[in-house]
Amino acid sequence: MARWTRPWVMWVCLVARGAAAQSEETLDAEASIDAAHAEAMEAYQQLDLERALERLGSALELAEREGTPAAQRARLHVSLGVVLAAGVGDRRGAYDQFMQALCLDHGAELDPLLATPDVVGLFESAHIQAGQRCATEDAAATPRRKGWDPELPPVLKPKPPPAAADDGTPVSPFLRVGMALGLALVRDGMPADRPPHGLAPGDEAACCLELAREGVVAHEAARLALGLRIDESFALAALLRVQLRAGHGDLAGILLGGRVEQRLWRASPTGPSVSLFGGATAGQIQVEAPETGAYAISGTAGVHLGTALRYPAGEHLALVLAPELDLQFPTTMLNTDLTLSLELR
Repeated sequence: MARWTRPWVMWVCLVARGAAAQSEETLDAEASIDAAHAEAMEAYQQLDLERALERLGSALELAEREGTPAAQRARLHVSLGVVLAAGVGDRRGAYDQFMQALCLDHGAELDPLLATPDVVGLFESAHIQAGQRCATEDAAATPRRKGWDPELPPVLKPKPPPAAADDGTPVSPFLRVGMALGLALVRDGMPADRPPHGLAPGDEAACCLELAREGVVAHEAARLALGLRIDESFALAALLRVQLRAGHGDLAGILLGGRVEQRLWRASPTGPSVSLFGGATAGQIQVEAPETGAYAISGTAGVHLGTALRYPAGEHLALVLAPELDLQFPTTMLNTDLTLSLELR
C-alpha cells in the first residue's frame, strides 16, 4: 500500500469507529428511555402518580438530549398527557402534551387499555387542531428571508395558533335513577298527617302519635339525581326523592334538594371508586306508624351525608350503591337510605 494512502485509511477507520460508537450510544439511550417509559406506566396503573411523572420527565429529558427518534418522543408525550388528564386532572397540561406528540408524529396513538372516554375526547380534539397548529409553529420557526417585511398584508403573514377548546375543566352531565330502602325512626308524640284511630278531627291530640312502642319503620322510595361532573373528582347534583307510600300534606313523601360529591378513592382510571357527598333538601319524609293508620311526618328541612360506591359497567354506564343518613328538622326525624342506582353519562 502506498505510503500516502495510509493516513486516509486510518482516517476512514476512525470515522467508522466513531459512528459505530455513536450508534451504540443512541441504541443504549433508546433502551433506557423505553425502560423508564414502561416503569412510569406501571407506576401510573398502581396510582403512584408522582413516580409516573418523575420517570416520564426523566425519559423526555434524555430523549431530547440524545435526539432519539420522533416517534419515541411522541409516545412519551402521549403517556404524559394520559397521566396528567386521567390521573392528575390537569386537562390543559395534557392537551399541550398531546399537541407536542402529534407535532412530532401525526400518527401517534393512545393506548386503548389506559385511555378513558374523557382522555379520548381530549386527544381527538388535539388531533383536529394539530395539523394547522404544527404547520404554523414550523413556519414561525423558519428563519426570516432577507428583506422580509413584518408589515405584509395579513393574508401573507403566518396565522397565529388557533385558540384551543376549553380544555381546562371538563363539564359532563350525568343522570342517576334508582330505588332506595329507607329506615326511619318513629317516636311517640311525633306529628301525624291525620288523627290516629279513635280520635276525631279537631281533637287537640289528633296531630300527635301515641305509640306503645317506638322503633324503626321501613319504607321504599324512588330516587333521581341530575348532575354535572365538574372534573373527574367533583360533581354537583339536583335531587328528587319520592316515597311509594305517603300520607297527606304539602310535599308529602317528597324531597327536593341538591348535593356536592367529592371522590375520595379510585382503584384505577377506569375502575371502581368511592365518593363522599352531602347536601340539603326541602320536603317531608313520612312513614306509616304501626297500628295507628296515620303517618308520622318530619320537618320540612333536611340535611344528608353519605357515600357513593361507583362501579363502571360500560363506557357510559355505572352502578352506584349509596348509603346515606338524613336528618329532618325542625320536627326531628332520623332516616337512613340505601339506594341502588343506574348512572348514565
